[in-house]
Amino acid sequence: MRWDELFDDLAAQAQAHEVRDRVLDARDRARIEVGALTMLDRVRPSTGAKIRLRCADGVAVSGVLARAGTNWLLVHESSDSEVVVRAEAVSAVVGVTRFVAAPDDVVLARLDLRHVLRGIARDRSAVTIRLFDRSSLSGTIDRVGANFVDLAVHAASENRRSQDVVDTAVVPIAAIVAVRRRG
Repeated sequence: MRWDELFDDLAAQAQAHEVRDRVLDARDRARIEVGALTMLDRVRPSTGAKIRLRCADGVAVSGVLARAGTNWLLVHESSDSEVVVRAEAVSAVVGVTRFVAAPDDVVLARLDLRHVLRGIARDRSAVTIRLFDRSSLSGTIDRVGANFVDLAVHAASENRRSQDVVDTAVVPIAAIVAVRRRG
């Protein structure tokens, strides 16, 4: 009889340890998974929601999150204004859902800020580029290199015409906080 009680007690202890280990393993796995997430994975499920980005230059961008790429966020401020914000220039994002998601679009997941800037250059859209030093430049992106953009400087309200271009600026991509275009 005493042996039966001893074996029952040992079996109960083993079962309790097994349950505890499973709970700890699940918590460890959850911590590891959260540790592998990026800020963009955290923000991505808020696509379609109104958010506010606080940027490193002290300026806030508010609007509807349209997309989150590999290192950029696209925010529609209004029906005629959109802003691409470099993820490294974001200080905080307010208004996100509580969910997390990895990119579900494999192509979008590979498009970095240079690809977005090349698309803007192809459109020949007038832009205003906000820089980390809190200044801005207006004009049209002529060329996008590996780590820079060539900007034909002209008034933001003008289209790129050779007579309106007052200068050319080479802007390191690392210096860019946001690129706003209208229309």
